[in-house]
Amino acid sequence: VPQGVQTHHAEHSAMIADVLCPNVLELGIITGTELSSVEQVIQAAHHLMGAGRAQMVLVKHLAHAGLSASGEFEMLLVCKQSGAWHVACPMLHFDRPPVGVGDLTSAVFLAKLLSGDTPRRALEHTMGVYNAVMQATHV
Repeated sequence: VPQGVQTHHAEHSAMIADVLCPNVLELGIITGTELSSVEQVIQAAHHLMGAGRAQMVLVKHLAHAGLSASGEFEMLLVCKQSGAWHVACPMLHFDRPPVGVGDLTSAVFLAKLLSGDTPRRALEHTMGVYNAVMQATHV
């Protein structure tokens, strides 16, 4: 992503969003921090919520960024009012890694929120959909 686009999203888009769904690498770029632990991810999410109007931050791909060696697909939801939740499921091996997983999880999570689910239920449902899609496409 060109630097100008990164800067715009970090300084403008992220400040006016109600819900943010970055992966852990994007969260580091947006907050200007290097994230090497779950605690740092939580702090960065709180910093981001404090700097703008976001009420929650769904951080994806914790294992992908090296925060966990568990071999699982992990997401962390940090909410301004209600705390944080961590979910994980087995990460299946693909010879060619699937693309669009972040888009899938962001879309499902936001759809569940817009349909009235609580953040926690939306997170749980999102992980279930992720797992079902990966199982269905795994060969």
